[in-house]
Amino acid sequence: MAKHRITLEKKPAKKDLRFIEEALSSANIASTANADEDELVIFARDAEGALIGACLGAARWRWLHVRILWVAPSHREKKLGSQLLRKAEQEGRRLGCRAAYLSTFSFQAKPFYRKHGYRVFGSLKGFPPPHTRWFMKKPL
Repeated sequence: MAKHRITLEKKPAKKDLRFIEEALSSANIASTANADEDELVIFARDAEGALIGACLGAARWRWLHVRILWVAPSHREKKLGSQLLRKAEQEGRRLGCRAAYLSTFSFQAKPFYRKHGYRVFGSLKGFPPPHTRWFMKKPL
C-alpha cells in the first residue's frame, strides 16, 4: 500500500505551482480541441506613459475571457473603459472567438457591461457578504 501525506502549505514553491498548472493544462489539452490560448494585454497610457487603464484576458476555445478591466479613477466617465472593452472584443474576434465572458461584483460595473451587451448567466449571492458576484457573457 502506497503511503502519502497531505499538507497545507502557506508559502508553496513557485516551481510546484507551475508544475500543477502545467499538469492540468496538459490534461485539458488532451481532452479538447483548439487548446491554444492567446493572452490579451491591452494598456491605455497618458501622454507621459503612465498606465491609466488596462484590459487583461485571454482567448481560448473560441471564447474571450475578460479577466480584468481597470480604469484609473481620474480617467473614469471618459469612455476609456468602453474603448478598452471594444478593443478586447475586436481582438477576440480576430482570434476566432465567438463569445466573451467575465465576472463582476455588485459593487463594480454590472450596469456598464449590460450597456455593452453582456447578459447575466449566473450569480453567487453573498460573495462577499452582502454583495453578489455576477457572471456575464456576450456573443461576439
